Amino acid sequence: MLKASCTVITQKELSEILGVHQTTISGVLSRRPGVRVSPETRRRILEAVEQYGYKPSLQARILRQGRSQLIGVLNFMPGNQGLEKMLRTVEMLQEKGFSPLVNEIFRPERAMESLQLFLDLKVSGVILKSLPRPIADQLKKVLLEMPVPAVCVEGAYIEGLPWVYPDKAGAMEELTLGLIGKGYRRLALMPSWKAGSVPVPNYSHAQELTRGFQAAVEKSVHRLESVEIIRKLVVSQENDPSERNFCNGRETTRQLIAERRNLPEVLICNDDPWALGAMTACFEAGIKVPAEIALTGFGNSQAGRFSPIALTTVNQPLGEMIRRAVSILCAAIEARTKPEPGMIKVPPCEVIYRQSTRVVTDEQESV
Repeated sequence: MLKASCTVITQKELSEILGVHQTTISGVLSRRPGVRVSPETRRRILEAVEQYGYKPSLQARILRQGRSQLIGVLNFMPGNQGLEKMLRTVEMLQEKGFSPLVNEIFRPERAMESLQLFLDLKVSGVILKSLPRPIADQLKKVLLEMPVPAVCVEGAYIEGLPWVYPDKAGAMEELTLGLIGKGYRRLALMPSWKAGSVPVPNYSHAQELTRGFQAAVEKSVHRLESVEIIRKLVVSQENDPSERNFCNGRETTRQLIAERRNLPEVLICNDDPWALGAMTACFEAGIKVPAEIALTGFGNSQAGRFSPIALTTVNQPLGEMIRRAVSILCAAIEARTKPEPGMIKVPPCEVIYRQSTRVVTDEQESV
């Protein structure tokens, strides 16, 4: 339907045209629960909004309610996996009647600036995705004192906030036991902490992978020839954050190949980009995957799925994690309160076997 005019129309004018109270129009457009309106009136309002090109005033809403329908989303995971999470978050928030304001962070020093921007714009709530521990420590005080609710998804846990996370340790234990069951006897785990460091006492991706790996090894120690957690990593100086993990995996595997005569039968990598970097190093050295060394990732990225040798990996319950986080945040916004803090584990992760490990059944190879 063509718009009747290029002139900006106000809600008051729309109310006069329809003969409907402004409160009813506002309730329909914001999908506010408890607004009683007939299907016919709702239809007339929505058609008039389209016809006259009405746009709700953000400034008026902030002045009236002290908040907007904006939700600030701080995304701390660059690359395809971060993009997929961000898009799902945007979609779910839009379904709830909110407008997501997304800021993807590549540098820790920009985190506080982004959070302050959200507060200046009177967002109704904040979702923090894949929050690294250093940034979590930097933002903790501000997040706990904010006048709006916040929810963390994966990444670091901040005591005092709700935190939705997947069972990575359980998934890594399942993956490792599965590899042992396929006949692998020389295993190496390549998690992401820097050379010479050890896992911090807080939750971290590397620590959870290590915990699950060690649990599987303890259950099968009598069946194994050698087990190793590789801590001597080559940290890439790649400036593009979206390529850094790939480069870390490639450079560390190059070093592994150069220094050792006997490689592990299977190299269990920190995530899919690390595994694809390791695969590239193997190709460059003339080492066949999976005939001479098998590789696994974590995250089920598109790059891993469509690589010439598709990656065995772990698929996280991304949709369910975001659904839970959005639900918690929206409930707190509606109740005008802070959400109950705590750790909310979302099971299960799914182990997916593909060509980067030994030949498996067609059912296991499915995405």
